[in-house]
Amino acid sequence: MPPLRFQNLISKKQPMKKSIDLILILLAVLIGSGVCRAATVVPVFAVEGIPPAGFPHFENATRVELNRLNRNSYQLTAVNNGSPFLFQFTPQQAYNITRGNYRLTANFSNSGTFLGGTVSVNGAIPGLGLTRQNLFSATLDECDFNADGTAGPLSLDFRTGNFTGWAAQFGTVESVHLFGAGLQGILNGFSNALLVRGRANAIAITTVPVPAALPLLGSALAGFSLLGKRRMPARA
Repeated sequence: MPPLRFQNLISKKQPMKKSIDLILILLAVLIGSGVCRAATVVPVFAVEGIPPAGFPHFENATRVELNRLNRNSYQLTAVNNGSPFLFQFTPQQAYNITRGNYRLTANFSNSGTFLGGTVSVNGAIPGLGLTRQNLFSATLDECDFNADGTAGPLSLDFRTGNFTGWAAQFGTVESVHLFGAGLQGILNGFSNALLVRGRANAIAITTVPVPAALPLLGSALAGFSLLGKRRMPARA
């Protein structure tokens, strides 16, 4: 979606009806793009050293597997191939991702010591005019987990860095949180410092920096609203 330009509307005198028409057209575009949705609440994850989940973020179901890589290490993967998922810009604004591919890979020693990993999100966002591309890629730089669920959902959590891709234009540190009750068996191995093979379904929330063009969307909406208020005729 190209940057929205509305500065000329402020500098030129136009009838109030045209301003209203522009606002209605913009709202129609947003609704047609699947932007207006029920508010989303991000879970609070009880982990230390990992940035909290927030907005914007990618949100999708994943298939998590922990397998032995060799005699001394294990590899954890979280994958979503082809299934639609979301780019959640704000609690109220979400965009469908099509032809999506999500892959997280993390390596651990037999005792659960984190050895590094990567995460990548590829796909198209029709509502933003984006064809299929690298939406976000990053390294996994730190790991923690919550295996008891007393202070937050069961989760395996990562700090991310070294961003590339469309959603990587600002910021240097963000997070990935894999969570769900099905992770209990895998997390028990981390708690016991003795990993064992396991599989589970989970939800992934991958928080990303704010892409450069998207703040203009909110600014444009605010600008149209302010424009309408300024042009309301004074009541007698």
